[in-house]
Parts: sequence; structure tokens; C-alpha cells
Amino acid sequence: MFHVIKLGNKSRLQELGTKFHHAHENDIAALLCLDHAFISPPAIQVATTAEVSRQLACFEVYVSLMKEFLLMSDPCNKPSIQRLFGFQPSTEHVFLLRPGSQLYQSSPQILNAGSSDKGIRVYERDLEGLIKAVLGERLRKRVSAENEMCQKAQSFAPCLPFAASGSCHRMGCPQEHVEAAALDLEWYNARVRIHLQQIRIYHALHSLRHIHLERQNVQR
Repeated sequence: MFHVIKLGNKSRLQELGTKFHHAHENDIAALLCLDHAFISPPAIQVATTAEVSRQLACFEVYVSLMKEFLLMSDPCNKPSIQRLFGFQPSTEHVFLLRPGSQLYQSSPQILNAGSSDKGIRVYERDLEGLIKAVLGERLRKRVSAENEMCQKAQSFAPCLPFAASGSCHRMGCPQEHVEAAALDLEWYNARVRIHLQQIRIYHALHSLRHIHLERQNVQR
């Protein structure tokens, strides 16, 4: 897994991520693979509808995993989260963030409980907020970039003049050119599928915003 991450083989990382999730139920490894696989949005701008659907299915697994970890209760005391983010218990309700970790780099925005060569110590209440802030911002950016890519993807926007007449006079037409003979039930169902997949992906992010607002209201 780490060798594939180092190579940056995104298609292989997607395969490993979905396999870890579905076959081995190892969501930490799955999230690690898929997070590296989707450093940039899926390359679906000129992909076939079938390939778009496959990419969205994999991205949906990534989003669902991110959402699951965002909603996790008491994340600081979960060994899996400690391994994923590179921190460890220091004293009661205080944790040590290792240098070089993502949380360590984000820690200046919170009050720490002391520092040393081994890292920065932070209070549990602050660390939990930092973990969810980092995950939430990462998910927001990834979904936003993926949504922009879907807006540019040809499979989401067939060229109607070409479908109707078999020709298109638009120079550099960004829409998909599909022969009229191919506009059958299978084609229609495939297009409905990718739209529903994208709706579910975007809804996952939208639902998290509502949950966050509800929690803020409860705390007030």
C-alpha cells in the first residue's frame, strides 16, 4: 500500500481503497489510499459514462468514509485515529502531536499545553475540534473540486443538436456527441445513474453542514 502511495498510482490506489473497505473492512487503510487517490478530482472530463460512474462510485466511498470519521464520537481516544493522524496520549486528556503530521502543522491555531522535541501537547477538547476541522475542510475542498469537474464532464451534458441531426457546428464543442442510434434505454439509465451518484455525493457534504449547525445550536 505505501509503495503504491509513493508511486502515486491513482487507479491502483482506488482499487486498493475499495478493496480494503468492502473486502477487508479496514477503513483506515481504505481512507488513506482513497485520500491519496483523490488529491486531484477524478479525470472524467472526456471519460465514457461507464468510466464516470465507476469513478463516482469510488469517490462516493471516499466521501462516506470521511463523513464516518467526521461524525465519530471521542476520536482522540480511538487508536485507529491516533495512527491515522500521528498523535498519541501524553497525560490525562492531553495528547502529543508528532512533528511533520498534518495536525501538528495546523496546531498553531489552538492553545497548546507545552512543546518539546517530540512534538506539541494539546488538550483533548482542542484536539477533537482540530481533527474535525481538518477533516471537514479537506472534504469540502475535495467535493467542491469534484463537483466542478462533473460540470465540465461531457457525459453529464450530451450535445442535443448532434443527437438530433448527427452534426454539430459548434467549434470545440464541450458536450458529448452521441449517435442517435445509441440513445437507448441503457444509455438513459447510465446517465440517470451518474446524476444520482453525484447528488448523493453532494448531499453527504450538505448534510454535514446541517449537523454542524445543529451541534452549534445545542452547545449554545
